[in-house]
Amino acid sequence: MSRWSAALAAWPARMLRVGAVLVGLLSLGALPACGPSDACGVGDGCACAFDSDCPDRRLEFCDREVRACVLRDTPLPDEDVGIDVPDSAVTPDERCDNGIDDDLDGAVDCDDPSCFGDAACEPAVFWYATTASIDGLPKVTLGATDGQPAVPLVSVDGAHITRDPAFDAQGARVAVSYADDDQVGVVIVSLRDGALAFVDTRDLLRVGSPTFSSDGEGVWLTGVVAVADEERSVIRRVRVPDGEVLAEVVAERASLSFSSVRELEGGRVIALVSERVGEAVSNVTGDLVDVDVDTGRLSPWVEGLRLTGRLQPAPGGVTLFSASLDRLVFIATDATSAEDATPIASERDSSCAALDARLAVCVRSFAAEGLSQAGDVALVDWRSGELVTRVAETPDLAEGGMASSPGTEGLEVSGVPAPLTF
Repeated sequence: MSRWSAALAAWPARMLRVGAVLVGLLSLGALPACGPSDACGVGDGCACAFDSDCPDRRLEFCDREVRACVLRDTPLPDEDVGIDVPDSAVTPDERCDNGIDDDLDGAVDCDDPSCFGDAACEPAVFWYATTASIDGLPKVTLGATDGQPAVPLVSVDGAHITRDPAFDAQGARVAVSYADDDQVGVVIVSLRDGALAFVDTRDLLRVGSPTFSSDGEGVWLTGVVAVADEERSVIRRVRVPDGEVLAEVVAERASLSFSSVRELEGGRVIALVSERVGEAVSNVTGDLVDVDVDTGRLSPWVEGLRLTGRLQPAPGGVTLFSASLDRLVFIATDATSAEDATPIASERDSSCAALDARLAVCVRSFAAEGLSQAGDVALVDWRSGELVTRVAETPDLAEGGMASSPGTEGLEVSGVPAPLTF
């Protein structure tokens, strides 16, 4: 393993100098939000957020520009008393330090994407992995949403590395499948100290993108194994670092292909499957299935969306690209059919990794706006598709750029679940 270990030898020292700085909250002299025992009527000294904060919505409303209860010119009809909306015609911008959802988008202060980068909030620095394929050989780089210099993570000449790196639940390790002329396996890199582990995947002929098991002691992966005289797709959970097979599901027929696998909360295992068409695997016919690891049985979960690409975790579900809808979709864990899928982000986003309940780091095309080439990295409100900030433009990868450059096959991203400091 000397070739890839030498390529990473200098990485830990560079990572150790990366840090985050806390910023103090700014006091803007706003009225304090009303507590449960506070009076918030006309002339009282605390701030309202909704009409329901005022003692009598029939006679008073919450003027959101001044966040105080104000007498109505005309009493509200009884049938409208239960409607909790601001009377002001202008919805103010979110203020990031007053404990109020000023813009009525369901997020308060620093939880609101519009407060990203505000001096009142701690720096929301999320690390993510990017991969760009040059001459068919993907290179993995660690990037940050605050624009810090990209950090080479896995880049080995002559080796094939999957385009889909995966982080563990703590954001402390990244796993990526690896193959060269001599071996096939999974490389695991510690983001804390740069320590390396290589998991030999033994009899697998090819290995797809790995993902960590919920206990962190193993990785799930898809691959291909020889059965009699034919190749069969397989799902495996293997132990780190010795590669012992802890669980396995082998496709019943050669035409069935497992594209990716994820372990959700409660130990539920799901997979994206496709049917082979002749000698090729259709990349637009994927359905989601539940996997019973003990029996090897596959149960249909969501069908008919023609899913493809990355099976990405998101709060409360997963995201995938739907060829049927021509955009990314969110599928909640309690979904029962394709009708339950929710289009997310925007048509400009080709790949998004959710960082929390609001933010995602996405590959976004700004070409239509004449700003840059396709493949920029952006921080996006993944529910609405609203751009929060652009993380990186399209610099040349040879100069340490995080995004794709002309001549590449594009870029993929994988998010870290929490801010990291090194």
